[in-house]
Amino acid sequence: MSKYDIYLYEESTVLKNLLNITDEEQLDLAEAELSRAKMMLMYKSGFSYFSSNGSVIYIKHYLNM
Repeated sequence: MSKYDIYLYEESTVLKNLLNITDEEQLDLAEAELSRAKMMLMYKSGFSYFSSNGSVIYIKHYLNM
């Protein structure tokens, strides 16, 4: 990687992120946990359309995005 890539942390191949995690494995775990938690909240509020080819438009509408 170029040392001038503004989207990466210095001395890392990880994209800059809101959690400031620079380790790729730790970022993968954090993203998985955040996704799981969001899906649980959606499920508890009545959303049940979890499919591998789910409609992004429907999900955006459900989340009021």
